[in-house]
Amino acid sequence: MDNFIDITTEDGQKYKAEVIDIFNVDEYPDKDYIMYSFGENIGEDQERVYVSIIEDNDEECKLQGISDPREWSIVQDAIKKSSVEDEDDVDG
Repeated sequence: MDNFIDITTEDGQKYKAEVIDIFNVDEYPDKDYIMYSFGENIGEDQERVYVSIIEDNDEECKLQGISDPREWSIVQDAIKKSSVEDEDDVDG
């Protein structure tokens, strides 16, 4: 079963996004990251994917962009490492 979330932008627009993964990285243990897609094709068998920080409080959950270049680099490395491990699981 696919997992979807509803995302509302600051200007009130609503979109449905498919959740690909929710993960953490060791360097930022207090943060949760979400990888999601709106189904936008960018090439043969490729979809545009977004990654955000999940800010969760008692009232609502918000997504925040990753603005720190060092943090973004660490998150990208974690995604690449996870992709390689997933391919090894399929092949092995």
